[in-house]
Amino acid sequence: MTSRIAKRAATLMLAALAAAAGIAPITAVAQAARQAMPLGVFPPWQGGRNNDSLHRGLEFTIPQVDNLADFHGNPGTAQLVLYVAGNYYFAMAPLVQAFERQHPQYRGKLYWETIPPGLLQTQMQAGGTITVGNMTWTAPPDVYMAGLGRVKKMVQEGALEAPVVPFVTNDLTIMVPKGNPAHIRSLADLARADVKLAMPNPAFEGIGKRIEKALVKAGGPELLKAVYTDKVKAGSTELTHIHHRQTPLWIMQGRVQGGVTWQSEARFQEMAGHPIAHVAIPAAHNVTAIYAGAIVRGAPHAEAARDWLTFSIRHRRWPSSNATASRRTMPKRAEAHGEQVMTISTGWRSLAAWAALLTIAMAICGVAGAQTPDAAKIATMGNGRGAAPCSACHGDHGGGQDAAGYPRLAGLDKAYLLKQLNDFASGARSNPVMQPNAKTLSVAEREAMAAYYSAMPVPAAAQHRDAKPVPDDDPGARLALQGRWSDKLPACVQCHGPHGVGVGANFPPLTGQPANYLIAQLNGWKQGLRSNDPLQLMQHVSSALSESDIRHVAAWFAAQPIDAKGATP
Repeated sequence: MTSRIAKRAATLMLAALAAAAGIAPITAVAQAARQAMPLGVFPPWQGGRNNDSLHRGLEFTIPQVDNLADFHGNPGTAQLVLYVAGNYYFAMAPLVQAFERQHPQYRGKLYWETIPPGLLQTQMQAGGTITVGNMTWTAPPDVYMAGLGRVKKMVQEGALEAPVVPFVTNDLTIMVPKGNPAHIRSLADLARADVKLAMPNPAFEGIGKRIEKALVKAGGPELLKAVYTDKVKAGSTELTHIHHRQTPLWIMQGRVQGGVTWQSEARFQEMAGHPIAHVAIPAAHNVTAIYAGAIVRGAPHAEAARDWLTFSIRHRRWPSSNATASRRTMPKRAEAHGEQVMTISTGWRSLAAWAALLTIAMAICGVAGAQTPDAAKIATMGNGRGAAPCSACHGDHGGGQDAAGYPRLAGLDKAYLLKQLNDFASGARSNPVMQPNAKTLSVAEREAMAAYYSAMPVPAAAQHRDAKPVPDDDPGARLALQGRWSDKLPACVQCHGPHGVGVGANFPPLTGQPANYLIAQLNGWKQGLRSNDPLQLMQHVSSALSESDIRHVAAWFAAQPIDAKGATP
């Protein structure tokens, strides 16, 4: 192996010297480089397709030596600069192409970086300047995309501007060589002394903190210590600087026998035909990440940044003539769907492979799909005409997502679900995510989706969503079960049924819904953002509720168990 590398290096050196002496043109150097050391397992892995630049000049990519795999496009001519958390580097090219189809004025003028989010933040603090090898350049970002918690914190610190836009979720997996020669079966096996690991550095790789949580869930602090302390000291765990490149490369080189990565990264390597496989981590031990984006404060190309995030939610353009007004009004418009964020529903958590992510990109471009409603396919892959997969937000089993405030759909009344889809499509109910999605569903598709989710059993996690039941003497319990007649507030259960299980098409279940979703809807009624209820009952009810009332009653309903069938009376 060493002799082969030496021969290849010698070939490259001779080619370079010959070019420098004028014996051969510079292009011969690149040709000799490609012949001497083909890309093979070395990044970049997508043959230049992630480069947005139209005029590339001299092609000089030397595998394992000069490749700059996580820097895409031309920073000197960019009219939109994106800082993107590295673990979805492979997804960017089709999304950028789709964006440029809708906004041809930006074609060939995007630049994006996909190094770890902590390092991107450090680069922001340096004014957008970065040094790789002997090259230093400056590319101040317009949009920053990373974990939801990090993005929200950066908004609070003033580095980013609201609104925050969650756009994808991802789960952990164990990446291993094809055939899994070390026979790794679970996170617990990572503590074995005979298993050499590549593990992300929690100091600046966002995935690292989530891996630590997963290790504790699987084997307690002892497993965390074994993997990240004992094995690091022993040399059998190597910490990466950029795991989405180093972990698969080290596995393919035989340097390590496994490492924890995002599921999307392992799936991409498998789809690319590399000798990579993965070992699933069960839900009880896994950690789901929500990624989000926001405009950088003082972005050099603020209008382009708004276009990018607007494209992401497939919604009308944000107001651009008055930036202050935009920041003031946009978060309010989003409160009815969760926290003070705007959301989109493209993601890969429920997607089986890279091909499915391309399906989303095609859907954004408006590529036509099948005409016969296939509810299961729409739920997992979208309808091919612009509707994103329902499962990207509402979960693989329709249980919703607590942290993001996405509601449970499984087991809801069919007539209620159909009414909401029709209301979104007609504009009777407003939401920046659901309106464009519902509009792209045909009448038959809406009916099919309502029937599909109505017949779906309630997932176990939604049946017992809150691990700490709220006592019946809680203020929320009193509002739910007794009301507050001094404020002309009836008990919630008088309309929504015993313990809030729901009644027919007009009074949906409250039990088993995420508290964040319930809070957002009550605030939506109260602020006039939602009004599609019979006789405007909820406007009256919500107007009499304080912020404390809303939090308490939402927490109480979220904590109540629900039958697996979830059917409303």
